[in-house]
Amino acid sequence: MADLLYIWAYLIAMFKPILITLLAFFCLNIAFAQKTDTVVYYLNTSGKTVFSKDSADYFLLILPPDTSVDKTLFRVNEYYKNGTPRLIGNSITKSYVKFQGPLITFFSNGHRMRIENFLNGNPVGDIFEYYPNGRFYNKKSYLDTVTEETILQFKDCRDSTGKVLAENGNGHWITYNDDFTREAAAGKIVNGFQDSVWGMNTNENVSYSTTYKNGKIIGRSNGKISLSVETVPEFPGGIEAFYKFLYKNIKYPIE
Repeated sequence: MADLLYIWAYLIAMFKPILITLLAFFCLNIAFAQKTDTVVYYLNTSGKTVFSKDSADYFLLILPPDTSVDKTLFRVNEYYKNGTPRLIGNSITKSYVKFQGPLITFFSNGHRMRIENFLNGNPVGDIFEYYPNGRFYNKKSYLDTVTEETILQFKDCRDSTGKVLAENGNGHWITYNDDFTREAAAGKIVNGFQDSVWGMNTNENVSYSTTYKNGKIIGRSNGKISLSVETVPEFPGGIEAFYKFLYKNIKYPIE
């Protein structure tokens, strides 16, 4: 028995360098395979691809399928520049993103932004959106028609405090800009579709109104520039020109 143990110890000592080399080679191959199986995209805020991580606002990873869940779907994870998750979903393809199944997006503070579903890259079913504070914002649904046209139907809407604005497709609806700093549109919904006059406000502070009937546009006003309340009105030429105007135009009675 002692002779057998001695022989094993001798063989292990003799082939130890070879075993270490093979183990290192195996580990490197695994790391390389994982790296080559992952596609990385660097993106800016407009969704366009940039070539370096330093100039990117987000970075997106397309990872190999999780075989314990689905062998055919590639995992898609997108992150903000600080590393917090921005998007979690799945893609049918690896070379580019074609979403399939549930998709969850997040605000930079970690709260959910949106939950939706995709079929062959197209949105289907219900969409749930949330405010940056984590409260429920609205629910909308995609409807399939006989013409294969996808129609978005409005369901429920709340304000940021939880107050009910619209329910079961009827009531008042508010749409915000991407960072929730201002209202982009607001108006009435009837049976799930925009109705009557909606107020609109663009990024350039141009306000206008659009009139809807059963979700179809039937009229639109001309845009008007809305001045900021922080802009102080000033007499043409400044305060000195204002004093000169008063001096020339104010007439005092002789008495």
